[in-house]
Parts: sequence; structure tokens; C-alpha cells
Amino acid sequence: MPRRLALHHPDPLLPSLLETMDLSLTRSLAVSGTVCGIPLDKFINLVVLDLEGWENLEDENLLLICRSKMIFLRYLSVRNTRVSKLPHEIKELWALHTLDISYTQISELPVELFELTRLWYLDLRGTQISQLPKQIVGPWRLQILLVGDDGITNHDVWHLNIVYTLATVDLTEQPASFVRAFGDLHSLEVLP
Repeated sequence: MPRRLALHHPDPLLPSLLETMDLSLTRSLAVSGTVCGIPLDKFINLVVLDLEGWENLEDENLLLICRSKMIFLRYLSVRNTRVSKLPHEIKELWALHTLDISYTQISELPVELFELTRLWYLDLRGTQISQLPKQIVGPWRLQILLVGDDGITNHDVWHLNIVYTLATVDLTEQPASFVRAFGDLHSLEVLP
């Protein structure tokens, strides 16, 4: 019964092997490359799920993850994958602390994301998200928000009063009011 599992190279025997194993005690799973046939719904007690660079990850897999009742999942990375939609069922991952959706094809955040009151790290760099939803203000603990050069607008700054790390923002093309808005963010400590 593996506690940590890393799958990086395809093997035709892997899907049948995983089907016969008890994966309920696995706490950390990393999948990348062209591996296929991973029964994600069998990993119900994961704490860490790192799918960065997994070429076979699709929107349906992410939906399955959200619906699988992974109540202990604290870290989820789908960085650098072909995922194009963050499902509304993301709210089912209520223990999530870290969500990395950077360098994906995701273009909008569902409002259900903001029901994750324990989320404190959100990486949106390299996505097609053009504006942060107004629901970013709420009862959640978001402290680190990473966005691309054009991923934040003047309107968005006013909603970020709880964030203490905000990256990456190009201030050279912004008006003075935008820069002044950062001065009103009393919790902001790091602006790379």
C-alpha cells in the first residue's frame, strides 16, 4: 500500500496494477508525462495531488477529482496541462489550501471557488483569465495570489485587501490611481 506515488512514464500494465492495489492509504500522488489509465477516484484520502505537466489530463478528469470526495486534499496542481475549465464542483474540495491552475487554458473562475474558505494560495499565471470576479472578497483566507502581467485591473486591486503576496503585476503601463490603490492594501507585504 503506497503512501506516496509518482507516475511519470507510461506502462501498459499500470492501469491493471492500480486497479488491483489498495490505494486508500496513498497520501501523495504525482502524475506527469503521457501516463494513462489512472483511476483517480480510487485515491480518496489524498492530501497532495500534483498533476503538473500531465499530458492526458482533461476537463473530465478534473471534474472526477472534484466529485470524488477527497476531503483531505490540501494541494492541487494542474499546472501546464490542457485543462480549460475549472468545474463548479471545485467547492467539494473544501480542505483545499493551494490551487495551482497556472499555464492552463482556463479563462474564468467559477463563483464556487470562493466557497473554499481555507484556500490561501491561488496561482493564475499564464491563464486566460482577464478579470478577477468580485467574489474574491469574502470569508476566505486567500493570502497569496499570483497573476500574469495583464491579469489584474484597477478595479481588482480594491478587492484584494487580505492578500499579503501579489505577483506578477507590471506597473509601468498602469495609471497613478492603480499604483495608489496598492498603498491602501494594508496586508500587502510582497509585490515582486
